[in-house]
Amino acid sequence: MVATTSLRLKPLKQRWPLPPASRILYARAQWEDGKSAIDHGIRVHRLIPDKLLRKNVGISSKLIRLYAFSGHTQKAHELFDKMPKRNASAFPWNSIISGYAEKGVGLIHVGEEVHRHVIRRGFGSTGFILNALVDKYAKCGDIVKAQKLFHQIGTKDLVSWNSMLIGYMRHELITKALNLFRLMICDGIEPDSVSLSALFVAKLPLSIGKQIQGWVLRLGTNQELCIVNSMVDFYADRKKLMQVRCLFEHMHEWDIVSWNSVISAHSKHPDEALSYFEKMVKSGALPDGVTFVSLLLACAHLGKLEDGESLFRIMKERYDISPRMEHYGCMVNLYGRFGLIDKAFDFVMKRMEFEAGPTVWGALLYACYRYGNVKIGEVAAQHLFELELDNEHNFELLMKIYKNAELGKIIIPPYPRQTFLDDPLMYCVGSATDSEFHCVILSATD
Repeated sequence: MVATTSLRLKPLKQRWPLPPASRILYARAQWEDGKSAIDHGIRVHRLIPDKLLRKNVGISSKLIRLYAFSGHTQKAHELFDKMPKRNASAFPWNSIISGYAEKGVGLIHVGEEVHRHVIRRGFGSTGFILNALVDKYAKCGDIVKAQKLFHQIGTKDLVSWNSMLIGYMRHELITKALNLFRLMICDGIEPDSVSLSALFVAKLPLSIGKQIQGWVLRLGTNQELCIVNSMVDFYADRKKLMQVRCLFEHMHEWDIVSWNSVISAHSKHPDEALSYFEKMVKSGALPDGVTFVSLLLACAHLGKLEDGESLFRIMKERYDISPRMEHYGCMVNLYGRFGLIDKAFDFVMKRMEFEAGPTVWGALLYACYRYGNVKIGEVAAQHLFELELDNEHNFELLMKIYKNAELGKIIIPPYPRQTFLDDPLMYCVGSATDSEFHCVILSATD
């Protein structure tokens, strides 16, 4: 059981010790690696002589895949078109298809165009080309075409099955995915970590998830990190915290996904979430932006204002993580729950380094509704009207603010640490014209 002692009793440095600078730089470098991969690719591309690119299909194919994966479709096609031997090998075709698939580019017409060229060049029945096409169509939303191509594959390998399985799961076709999983086993293909992780990601019934967990135990893959992480997420989504803790505590190692999963699972139990964060830092692991979103949500759930402000501060000061929209939204939500509307508004106008989005203005508008702040509510609503033209809820919420103002009513929580996200909730509705308060049951959407 996780200790739930209040972290406020400890000094900040003792609670969340500062990690070595070298570890921060290493984590930063890992993050930058993915971010700047395309820049490195372009620099390498410039250094390679055109003669070598025309001669070496392998190098060209890797560059094509990088460009397509990074969303630079025009550069990928330019390089592809310059390859004189592209029709002599399936690798360039596979690279451009796989690059699109990995990036998840939702351009059906591009996939179809490439598909037609593949068939014309005689690679239409090549196994790994078909695997890439199945993956591409599934990610672009055409699951029917992906399924048709899957059935055209003569000898299906593990990649074939996984591509189709992930496609079904992405579209939440649970029955089809489970039937495919059974066929896969009957065909003599042993599922790997990709297959099993994909199953746990989906919205599976709890009973089915337990059966698959049993399969994992029988295969002896219950210590593979990505599988256990998926199982932790699976039980966390279903609020089965005992299973989450049991799986987490028995893991041989933890990565950032493991820590984020267990912290997120305890978002409605902030003491436990903060305790896991303390363990995470002590273990030498470095948090990322996702970690702090979960922690700030946990603080908002039970009104831990001081902890929330401390976490937001050390996120940048200690870990060099720039706040994203989600972090600002959490802080506005936290201030709003305490009725600190002016402070929340100043936070948006003065602290944010970029224009606020619907997440932030929406949290502020709801706080204004809850505490009857017409002036700031109007400002938040005006921004939301520009950002979300089709969202009628913003208009309805502003109308309720006006209505409550006319009636002289405000809505405040009956207890300082009431969890506001439970539905239905009990609020005290009071009148500004008299001292009488009445506790009533309201829905969160009322």
